[in-house]
Amino acid sequence: MNDQIESSPPKEKPKKMNILRRIWRGIASVFRFLRVSAANILLVIVIIFIFAFLFSGPAIKVEPNSVLVFSPNQSLVEKRPNINPWFELLLGSTIADVTDVHDVVATLRHAAKNSRILALEIRPDSLAGVSLVHLNLIGDALKTFSESGKPIYAYSDEFSQSAYLLSSFADVVYMNKLGALSFSGLAFESMYYKSILEKLDITVNTFRSGEYKSAVEPFLLDAMSDIVRESYRPIVDQLWRAIKELIATNRDLEPSTVTQFTEGFADLLDPSRSKLGKLAIEHGFVDELITTNTLRAAVSQEFGSDGLDESTARILTEDYFHTIKDSRDVRITEEATASDAPLTKRGGTIAVITVEGAIFGWSGGDGSQLVDSTGAVEHLQLAIKENVDAVVLRVNSPGGSVLASEAIRLQVEAVKKQGVPVVVSMSNTAASGGYWISAGADRILASDSTITGSIGVFSMIPTVEELLQRVGVNTDGVYSSDGHFRIDQTSGISESEGKILQASVDDAYDTFLEVVSNGRSIPKAEVDVIAGGRIWTGLQALEHGLVDSLGSYDDALEVAANLAGLKSYVVERYGFVRRPPFMNLLAQSSNWTPQITPESQRLMKRARNTWLEVRDHLAIKPRTVYALCQFCPDF
Repeated sequence: MNDQIESSPPKEKPKKMNILRRIWRGIASVFRFLRVSAANILLVIVIIFIFAFLFSGPAIKVEPNSVLVFSPNQSLVEKRPNINPWFELLLGSTIADVTDVHDVVATLRHAAKNSRILALEIRPDSLAGVSLVHLNLIGDALKTFSESGKPIYAYSDEFSQSAYLLSSFADVVYMNKLGALSFSGLAFESMYYKSILEKLDITVNTFRSGEYKSAVEPFLLDAMSDIVRESYRPIVDQLWRAIKELIATNRDLEPSTVTQFTEGFADLLDPSRSKLGKLAIEHGFVDELITTNTLRAAVSQEFGSDGLDESTARILTEDYFHTIKDSRDVRITEEATASDAPLTKRGGTIAVITVEGAIFGWSGGDGSQLVDSTGAVEHLQLAIKENVDAVVLRVNSPGGSVLASEAIRLQVEAVKKQGVPVVVSMSNTAASGGYWISAGADRILASDSTITGSIGVFSMIPTVEELLQRVGVNTDGVYSSDGHFRIDQTSGISESEGKILQASVDDAYDTFLEVVSNGRSIPKAEVDVIAGGRIWTGLQALEHGLVDSLGSYDDALEVAANLAGLKSYVVERYGFVRRPPFMNLLAQSSNWTPQITPESQRLMKRARNTWLEVRDHLAIKPRTVYALCQFCPDF
């Protein structure tokens, strides 16, 4: 018996129990981690709101009897660049130093109907440039504001051309007693680098299709070519004439008076007359000379009957817009024309997709998809997914990469295949690649001062073989074949490589002609006559059949609504970034910007803008074919 007991093996614990215990411990660890993480996140949120409460400032609101102040930043744009919401909350809404024209228009239209707003003050001191398209867009909204019976006045210490053009829409224009009003005119100009490149022994290999394609000229010549100069002259004349007509209309002046003051100001000067401001008053450009300290008193005296005085509250347009930006833009469609579809749908959505700036591209995350730098492809895909009723493609671009432009055009075609009408609304510029993406739309509208066309392509590769040889550096080796296509910027471009590059440019140009021919129903040979890289104004483009009609952004929305048969519609601007709800609450309950010194804000803004500029330059790559317009300026 004892032997049997001693020989019995010890009992083992069931393995299943050990496995279950490990699983249970793992689950418990996960729940413990989640519980601690949730508690920490909640603690951080509480701390943030306590901090916000301690440093809180007044929430943005429109006080009764307020003056709306429009003080635009350096430039006016179709869409503000996308900025990280936390970064914007920290540094303020003007981080990008731009003003969204559509935000301004929405603000002015809303304020015109708001009884809390008594008047509008324009302070254009920071405005560095503005296009006629944007001037007319804002000008129409200013007229709506004025027609509501509310006065508009403008003031600046001294007026630049852009600042005055905006201010000319005001009922009264004030200027500092020591200020001046100057007109710089219009200029299509560029710096030319041929001589310095030769001195540095840098060779710029250029390949282009289109004799008017001027983007490569600064690297080949020391001055503008005669053929390009000849094509630019009527454009400059038309735009300058439009500027003078705008001033004459807004200020109720004779055209001869405007011409004399804007083009022959020096001839008006008298040695005995030292105050330039008096000339501006005598010729009707300015109404009164005052100082900053007496501005409110002057306004009170001019519009005192409307309740304006020195204690009147003021609110900036960007602050006002934050109080209305979540409002839906609902519009009623005007009666359709005979050529449009009958208005059978009660309501719908029109997506506005903005293409702003140069169009570049790069490979997507999976290396298989081309992504355009403007985000238009993604937004067009989203429009299909959300089943919108129509799309307005708002284009303000000088073009860019042919591949990226084609990616946008193909997506426009994809939208049309879904039965969704696409209307292009051209802003200041829709040239070269900007026209490439527009050509296939159902309708194209442009302003008479839009810069468009530039149907041509180029490629440009700088090489430094001569510079390296001069300093004693040479390139040599053994190659499988002399006919291979291998671009080496240290050894130059061979004859065979040059042939291949020119062929790729010619092929892209031929494709461009086909895109325009198919999109506009114009024979390819006729397109070639008006192409060649030549730029046109919207007025000229209408004569050549490159656009369907002249019209504004609002006109394009109406055309889209009629094509879709909508009786009413909601305008949905894609790419318009809104803060998450909790960040809106945080922004309203606190004013973080004063916690950072103005110097620090300027430094961080400068760093960000510098990075964006460097990024855009890095996007231009050798061996890439571009459809890019050189001269598409504001003024």
